[in-house]
Amino acid sequence: MQFDLSTFMTLIGFGPTGWGGQLLRGALTTIEISIASYVLGMALGLVGCWAKLSGSPLAEKVAELYTTLVRAIPALLLIILLYYTGTALFDAAMGLIGLKGRITLSGFATVVFALGFIKGAYMTEVFRGAMVSVPRGIHEAGRALALPPLTRFRLVTLPLMLRIALPGLGNLWQSALKDSALVSVVGFEELLNVGKIAASQTKFYLSFFLLVAAMFLAISLISNLFIARLERRLNRGFA
Repeated sequence: MQFDLSTFMTLIGFGPTGWGGQLLRGALTTIEISIASYVLGMALGLVGCWAKLSGSPLAEKVAELYTTLVRAIPALLLIILLYYTGTALFDAAMGLIGLKGRITLSGFATVVFALGFIKGAYMTEVFRGAMVSVPRGIHEAGRALALPPLTRFRLVTLPLMLRIALPGLGNLWQSALKDSALVSVVGFEELLNVGKIAASQTKFYLSFFLLVAAMFLAISLISNLFIARLERRLNRGFA
């Protein structure tokens, strides 16, 4: 189809024949998936980091198996496996405690779990590297002040660890943002899937895909500004 600018502007507008509203909702869904899966990944990463540094052989082996499997298997394959088996496994687990049929996983929750599970493996290594980079004297100073372990971690270790880990965490955020597009293969209506539907129905394939790429780029650039500001804040007081 020959490109016509006026027709395309109408198609991306907010009128009855425009896709503007759906594209914005798709972008919002993409951001929601990325944030939720990123937070879940951070939680899993902290647990994995603790397991690898705990000194427990069993915990270390479980964490090592987790990170090895996730890094070895393609993300797309993991998303498909977790999406189609995660709900069944969740229902089976609920059945064991007598809650089968009362609690169900939504498509959004399943997608977030799949992406969060993948990002958690990479965050495990980022946090582990940051943790071992914190000077030993910092930990000893916290113990000398008789701070409880959780308080010592929250007030002393975590801020220093986050400062060291921030570049890696920033890269993983960008990765989570891009990987959110992979959930389009399971039919979830995020930004890329909405763009594909719009392109197939209007036949403006290149135009809609370029628009989707521009929207991803805009989200990424805004994210970079936020990460840079956070980095400046965490680096205050350091030469």
